[in-house]
Amino acid sequence: MVLSVDEGAKFLPLFGHGDLAEIAGLQVFDANKPITQVLRAQGRLVRQASYEHSYPHCWRCRNPLIYRAVSSWYVEVTKFKDRMSELNQDINWIPGNVKDGQFGKWLANARDWSISRNRYWGSPIPVWQSSDPDYPRTDVYGSLAEIEADFGRLPLNKAGQVDLHRPFIDELTRPNPDDPRTPEEGQSVMRRVEDVLDVWFDSGSMPYGQVHYPFQNEEWFDTHNPADFIVEYIGQTRGWFYMLHILSTALFDRPAFRNVISHGIVLGSDGQKMSKSLRNYPDVSEVLDRDGSDAMRWFLMSSPILRGGNLVVTEQGIRDGVRQVILPLWNVYSFFTLYTNAADGARGTTRSSATTATPTPWTST
Repeated sequence: MVLSVDEGAKFLPLFGHGDLAEIAGLQVFDANKPITQVLRAQGRLVRQASYEHSYPHCWRCRNPLIYRAVSSWYVEVTKFKDRMSELNQDINWIPGNVKDGQFGKWLANARDWSISRNRYWGSPIPVWQSSDPDYPRTDVYGSLAEIEADFGRLPLNKAGQVDLHRPFIDELTRPNPDDPRTPEEGQSVMRRVEDVLDVWFDSGSMPYGQVHYPFQNEEWFDTHNPADFIVEYIGQTRGWFYMLHILSTALFDRPAFRNVISHGIVLGSDGQKMSKSLRNYPDVSEVLDRDGSDAMRWFLMSSPILRGGNLVVTEQGIRDGVRQVILPLWNVYSFFTLYTNAADGARGTTRSSATTATPTPWTST
């Protein structure tokens, strides 16, 4: 595979010759004009135009992204995806159609899972490889004891505490045992691969990671797994539910949970997923001050979100709940307590269950 750009989205030196010499080192978006000029000068430009089209952007900083091929480590999910489908039948899904629908179809078409990310922060992949491809070797570690046995020590941070994160873990190196050369002769070195684990790998490891299994709490884990109940929104059929199911199938040949509720998504007033960065939702303080907390509770509890559907949050929807439900209910209660207390007063008795109604914060029209 030939890569044209580096990690900073700048063209590599392989373009540093001929008419394209000035393109080397340019960021891809800055290189559009020089490339067009070269094509025009060579008589190869058929047409130049600008047009609007959808383009990927970082969902946090909104900067435009590029696609660039990178190497990756994978879990071979395709090797046991049929077993994942079989174990899915032992899970009670709510809504029931998700079992063989959204989740079941996703399992049937499962692909190998890329678990590595080229970032600095995260759980380092515990794999060391030889620095010389002529003397290949790969070591995978599963415990602190194994690391200490090979390297003679554990990674320590500046406070002298055991710390498996970068940069401390990357300081552990050793001569390649499969390389017969001496260090003076240029013996290869075992170094940790730079990648860290996908955070979903951490999330999928939660059931046993939280109790340090298998190094501790083995009896507790064996009696508390699979989990009795789990709940998350419908998108986790391709996220947390899926990662839990992959690792539990691969490691234990059983589901990670027995019962699961998959609810809908809370959407902003523009129909997109509700987001703090987009601020596409009504101001909560204003809604509570104007309509009250009960209006918000009713709006959520009576919505399709509890049946696996999506909910678009709008001020009008909340106010409709006030007009159609809260106010009629409050007026019925006020009417009941008014005449019940009047009747009790005429008989000279009181009832603790029929007290004088408190003033309503709403006005009925």
